[in-house]
Amino acid sequence: MNKLREGKVLVFDLGNVLVRLNDVSALWQINRDNHETLSRVEQAWGRSQAVRDYESGRIETLSDFYRKLKEDVQICVDYNQFEQAYNQIIGPAYEQTGKMLTALCEKYPLYVLSNTSPSHWRYVEKRDQLSRFFKKAYLSFEIGVMKPDPEIYKKTIGDINAFPENIYYFDDRPENVEEAKNHNMNAFQTFGGKPLIRKLQQLKFLASDF
Repeated sequence: MNKLREGKVLVFDLGNVLVRLNDVSALWQINRDNHETLSRVEQAWGRSQAVRDYESGRIETLSDFYRKLKEDVQICVDYNQFEQAYNQIIGPAYEQTGKMLTALCEKYPLYVLSNTSPSHWRYVEKRDQLSRFFKKAYLSFEIGVMKPDPEIYKKTIGDINAFPENIYYFDDRPENVEEAKNHNMNAFQTFGGKPLIRKLQQLKFLASDF
């Protein structure tokens, strides 16, 4: 067995941590100021089996995902509109993300652990090229399960080959943070930008004057 990595390792979620997430209103062409309707479609999206299947690798292509999603949640856009609107769910990187990762990767091994789809990963990679900062990205559609399934944490920890107590994990969703803690990772619920910077400063990964 390989010797376990010593020293601290940082693992980041993608959406709402490194990049912003937009709502799904464009898929229904609704007014995002209509909070009641937006809440309903967000809930439908969150319950969708098609979304889970695409982000778990059980649906391979965007066109198949579109077809299944239309059956699942009855979106009302054509395929060309859908492709553009779906990619726009992944918003831009937070203003501080590039500078933050540049500083961190000089001192620590960095990784991504994200629930995402192949289309979203390709889109954000082409736009932001974040993978240049990371040793590896652990992506739900490649691993075949989504957070907070315990299996995705086991595979990530095993592949990083580090003591779990040396792994520091940052995610915006409480259920993902709790499951990471169940695997003895140092896990923190936070959002990207200034909140994440402050948390990294508190943990002494970034200088107080960063």
